[in-house]
Amino acid sequence: MPPARRGRGSAGGGRSREDGGGGRTAGTKKKALAQEIDAEHHRGLPPYATYVARTVLLHTLAFNDPLKGLPPEQLRYSILCPATDVSFIEEARRKFIAESAYLDDRPGAPMRFLAEANLRQIIQREERHVEAGEARAELNDRIRQIFNGKTFDAVSFPGGPFDVPDEVGDGRPKLVMMACWSGLAMSGCSLGRIGVDKYSSKPRRKRSPW
Repeated sequence: MPPARRGRGSAGGGRSREDGGGGRTAGTKKKALAQEIDAEHHRGLPPYATYVARTVLLHTLAFNDPLKGLPPEQLRYSILCPATDVSFIEEARRKFIAESAYLDDRPGAPMRFLAEANLRQIIQREERHVEAGEARAELNDRIRQIFNGKTFDAVSFPGGPFDVPDEVGDGRPKLVMMACWSGLAMSGCSLGRIGVDKYSSKPRRKRSPW
């Protein structure tokens, strides 16, 4: 382990804020974010991500706000020793920045923890745990519920013009809801194509909405 004089506490020091840096809460059995990064990327190596988290934590504890945090160069110097490699330190720093929900991510800000969570980071992390197929199915069901009323004759997510009948039916204008999916990424849904002729305000009688 690198010498403690260069900006790290003991093995258990700063655990609560280190957990907070990864969006973890005290008292749970889940590992801290730094521990997860080390287990996945630094198995058999020094715990670089843990070194990063502890070093940032200690520099966050400075009394005056302008003194809190440290730049990447100082972080690397604080961790570097004969037992560590600067390339792994930088890799751990980048991974920790990308995942931590409590780091200050404002442009030009030093590496330091904040008391409030970064909502953007939390949302991005939760998005990765959402199944695209499940979200698509729930969204489609919700859209059907909203537009399945008495005003329009709704046609939900047709595969082509052949799925939209030309029959007038009960006289209500047709509302064709067209899904727009790009692979597994949801790019939105086009709600529209009401069966109304573009040259008239009357409902379209014998033409599909395409």
